[in-house]
Amino acid sequence: MFACGAAPVYAMHGPTEGRLAIALYELDEAAALGLAVQEDAIQVLPMTRVLCRAAGLDPLGLLASGSL
Repeated sequence: MFACGAAPVYAMHGPTEGRLAIALYELDEAAALGLAVQEDAIQVLPMTRVLCRAAGLDPLGLLASGSL
């Protein structure tokens, strides 16, 4: 309900299985409005960055369990 009071809500997506990057893509497809993402504005925990760098992973491609 908080989201509905903050702004008009047209679609919502839980990125649990699809990862953040895929969730953003799917929201863009649902809204058909276009999407611009400022990756540096997305908060990633420092330890997550360290582990991703060591494993050659993109933090935006990790599972996002418990997110909405």
